Amino acid sequence: KRRPLLAPDYRNQHGALVALLAGWGGAEDDPDKLILPLEHAYTMAELSFTALKGADAGIAGVLAQAAAEANCDLHLALVSIEESGIAEYNADYGRRRRRYYDEDDDDEDEEWEAGEITDASMTLSEWRRPDASATDLGPLPFEKGELCPPDAFEDLTPDDEHFQEATGNEGASFERSYSRAGLVLWPASRRLAVLNHGGLETTLPYLEDLVQRWQNAGKSTRPGLWAQADELSGRMLWSWSRHSWRSNNDNKPGRMLGLLCRLGNHDRIDQFLTDISAAGHYAAIDNAAILRAAALLPSERAVDRLAQIIGQNAAKSLPACSSLLRSGIELGRWGAGELAPAAATLVDKLPQDKDMVPASPWVMEPPALPAACVADLVAATSQIDPALAERALRHIMANSKQYSLDDGLVPAACALAAQEGSWIWPVAERLRGACLTHLQHRAVLPLEAPRDWARPATVGCTCADCRSLAAFLAAPDQPQWRLKAAMDRRRHVEDTVRAAHCDVDLVTEKRGTPHTLIATKNHASYERRVRQRREDLAHIATLTDHPPA
Repeated sequence: KRRPLLAPDYRNQHGALVALLAGWGGAEDDPDKLILPLEHAYTMAELSFTALKGADAGIAGVLAQAAAEANCDLHLALVSIEESGIAEYNADYGRRRRRYYDEDDDDEDEEWEAGEITDASMTLSEWRRPDASATDLGPLPFEKGELCPPDAFEDLTPDDEHFQEATGNEGASFERSYSRAGLVLWPASRRLAVLNHGGLETTLPYLEDLVQRWQNAGKSTRPGLWAQADELSGRMLWSWSRHSWRSNNDNKPGRMLGLLCRLGNHDRIDQFLTDISAAGHYAAIDNAAILRAAALLPSERAVDRLAQIIGQNAAKSLPACSSLLRSGIELGRWGAGELAPAAATLVDKLPQDKDMVPASPWVMEPPALPAACVADLVAATSQIDPALAERALRHIMANSKQYSLDDGLVPAACALAAQEGSWIWPVAERLRGACLTHLQHRAVLPLEAPRDWARPATVGCTCADCRSLAAFLAAPDQPQWRLKAAMDRRRHVEDTVRAAHCDVDLVTEKRGTPHTLIATKNHASYERRVRQRREDLAHIATLTDHPPA
């Protein structure tokens, strides 16, 4: 009678394994986690501790018991490696093709073989626990040194492998991937370090859950949960990217500061404002969270951090810094004297016209600072230090390219006019007067549609075609001009028209060779002046309806 097959029994090794695991983490160079690839292949549906086969089941059973006794975490996970690099020609394939030529042999992948690996991605995902309970772990990276043994994948056949032949300046390349189930183990003391390897996409949700559990916990468990949240926060701040570039909807700093506020963790708040926000990783979307967090710090430290953030970021994020300063004074948490150093720092960082790229017909100037920035700057400095506000306004009026009257100052003055009591500020009154003078001067200029076809003829080029264009523009009796020329000449004229904002519409007639560029005069300048007059009158009404208090 045949005996039934049973999983191997490793109970004799249990004690030694518990002792080994209990000592893990004592050395600084110990890995944070270990990965034991399994023998058998498993589908995603089979990825569970109860579905393991043979030796895999035996090892998992011993590890699960030993890990529990040694205070280690054990998971089953999908181990994935994706590699790409340089493909090399397979000389053996060439010799076989020459010796046994077969027209039907078109397996191009055999023509190449993988060479040097230039990029690799190694991740753990699809986590399973021994007790089948839910886990919120997301994908985590790992290093080859964490595989046990480290060469576990070296002789493994890739699940998928593709070769790309050389194209243009690019040489032949390959991409391949491996996927295998594995047991993943780490000491509970290193759980947060392992989590932190997954980056903010993993740690922020985990910290949010940890903070919620801390808030809901009883007195006996709150200190332990707070300590875990503090440790994880420290690890997150240590590894937080200091890159200054931010997408417009990146609210991770705000989420982090919000969690630190809920914890009342003043030291981590101070660390975040110093090491992250004041180090250049800052955007306007952070302002509300920064002010809420700073309000929990001692006043002297809080205003110092705000000054640091403004000083570091004003050159590249002046609108955000102006809004931060205005919100800071209007919050009422700090007095004008306390915020004066931050305001002085901001005014010292104001850009000048000489900092802009020299204008040319072919280079677009950077846009003027937005109206909201000017309004925030005037409002903040007026409430903090009128003398500083006066200095800021003198700087603004002296640098008309950076602070455009029409695009920046007039809308800013109108926005301030809508704020009750703003006209008690002398600088706001001066700004209103300057804008009214500008608008009223332009509003009395004659406004009449063109009586003939003559148009402004100043263009930025003196080549033969552009001289013909200028003559056409100046001609009072010529509504249309045709240029039959090669494509490069036609495109040059089109660029000239766009750069000079000429009053012409352009179309290309594609009959014959070469094609013909047709320029037809329009009323664009007059129509712009009509729109401008309408806007000027509306702005004048807004500013005169809000006289100084």
